[in-house]
Amino acid sequence: TNLRALYEKARENAPAIVFIDELDELVCSYDYMSDFTRTMLKTLLTEIDGVKNSEGILTIATTNDYYRIPMPLLRSGRMDKHIDFELPDLTAREAIIKLYSQDNKLLKNINYNEIAMRTNTFSGADLKTLVNETLLQAVASDKKEIANSDFYDVIPTILFKGIRKRDQI
Repeated sequence: TNLRALYEKARENAPAIVFIDELDELVCSYDYMSDFTRTMLKTLLTEIDGVKNSEGILTIATTNDYYRIPMPLLRSGRMDKHIDFELPDLTAREAIIKLYSQDNKLLKNINYNEIAMRTNTFSGADLKTLVNETLLQAVASDKKEIANSDFYDVIPTILFKGIRKRDQI
């Protein structure tokens, strides 16, 4: 698999870091383990167990849902060191919104601090989505300038993204 090739390449170029983004999406499933996820998990376990200290390979993985990671991966000697990152504070949220908004001609008189105050449960990725969705809606509406209220209209979309409407009877 590509995972085996990745570790082989890391061995050839050691010291190396193997970075796996969103590990839970690679090796987990909400309902059941498919053949693909089962194969990925077995391959990853084999590769991690096969990496000796002298090989100089460090595996780093991220997840948004730690509790979905299969326990065999979290066993001592595998992926047993964890670093939790808190959601960005007000200052960081404002900086993130500004970063993703920079150089956009539609965003002229925006009070980024007010938007940051209304997004206290947002991750950096959520803030990026907020800016992108606000811009998309503005372009679709042929707006010449975006106001704070345009951001506020999109906030519920981001907040409730995982919630589905119930079928109406």
